[in-house]
Amino acid sequence: MLYRNIRLVSLVALVTSLAACTPEPPAATTSAAVEHIDGWTDEALDIYFIPGGLAAEDRLAAEVSAATVSIRVAMYNLRSERLGYLLLDRQRAGVDVEVLWDAKQMAKSHNTLDDDLIAAGLNVIAIDNDRTRYSTLHDKISVIDGETVTMGSANWGNSALHHNNETVLVMRSTALAQTVSQELDEIKSGTKVERSGDDDSRVQLHFSPEDRLDLVTEAAIDAATDRIMVAMFSLRWHSLSEALVRAHNRGVSVHVVTDQKQSNNSNEDEYLRGEGITVIEALNEASPYTAMHHKFLVIDGHTTLAGSYNWSYTATFGSYEDLAVIRDDTEVAAAFEGEFNRVWDLYADAPGPARQLVAMDVRGHCDRTSWGDQLVLVGDIPELGAWDPANGIRLDGSSWPVWFARPSLPAGARVQYKLVVLRADGSAWWESGANREVVLPTDANETALVIDDAFRY
Repeated sequence: MLYRNIRLVSLVALVTSLAACTPEPPAATTSAAVEHIDGWTDEALDIYFIPGGLAAEDRLAAEVSAATVSIRVAMYNLRSERLGYLLLDRQRAGVDVEVLWDAKQMAKSHNTLDDDLIAAGLNVIAIDNDRTRYSTLHDKISVIDGETVTMGSANWGNSALHHNNETVLVMRSTALAQTVSQELDEIKSGTKVERSGDDDSRVQLHFSPEDRLDLVTEAAIDAATDRIMVAMFSLRWHSLSEALVRAHNRGVSVHVVTDQKQSNNSNEDEYLRGEGITVIEALNEASPYTAMHHKFLVIDGHTTLAGSYNWSYTATFGSYEDLAVIRDDTEVAAAFEGEFNRVWDLYADAPGPARQLVAMDVRGHCDRTSWGDQLVLVGDIPELGAWDPANGIRLDGSSWPVWFARPSLPAGARVQYKLVVLRADGSAWWESGANREVVLPTDANETALVIDDAFRY
């Protein structure tokens, strides 16, 4: 199967509107981008990056609410009352609902939603993974109506869906849904079966402990020839660190972001730095309980690995985990590279990986300018001036009132922007309204008209 007609869709974040003449840039926001990929045969994929308001939770809620036949969930921790009671509502409506829930999390005193939902009649099955002392049901996965799979790094809770750095994948695929359902059967029975072969899908799913996710990951790293970007909550498995060092030593560009709270209890970040690899320890300070919780790896701009799998002994040999491998897809990889760069910019004070730039067309319409005025495209990335009109992209007004530019911007980046009239006297006139938002294209072989906006007076 081939990917065709891949389009990037973004959700515009609501921000405080600015008066048309204010000289101050709008407050930057972080909104969830949805990378929607169509053209598969009987399949689709949406990728949500968090934080991003209610976007990811809204999508999960919509999928649960739309279920008519069955919902199966395997979840390390479920603390979203909204999603929990939606599951109960669907069960009461006659939908076959089953929630596999990690028993160790259920036993914690601060987790009470499970008790309330069980008392209300929700079909909850506590999974007590005793393979090792620290083994858990660590999946964050669901299968709905035998055709929709949700997975990623995010538990169904407030911190994960609103404040952590997370990923949620939503896939429509009967083949993947069948694979996930079989995995949930194995978790229920406690009998794990080794992977028998690839699914008829562009996404290949692997599960711990039977599929040795460390070896899947190591093989992908060993095949890298150009660049590797790792965003990993827990970095503790030395063989994977060694694989990164091997890649670095053969000339591959390697950059790593890990969670600071986790790295304080691991030596892998120090080992990687000692071998010449740049590692950023990210401290998400949205609350005492938030984290840089991503678990993804992007290789050579075309292969992406993402799921619940941390790089640790327990995740490899003890816990129930999942890992999606998406190969030969530059659009998906560009989306994750864009997220990696956003996380890097948020937490790092060191130069990040080289950005892949793509030429694109920008057109603006503004007829209220005087001689010497300049229409400028300004946004939240350095290439757009980081909200400074003096450093934004100046559009050519030779076809006034249509203004034009062809800048090279980061492929796959999620960008907030506005049009600004830079007056001849040096003052700036910002267009009114909320920040505009776009996810930039990734095809270097095609110059697309990406922005075509009229100045909002």
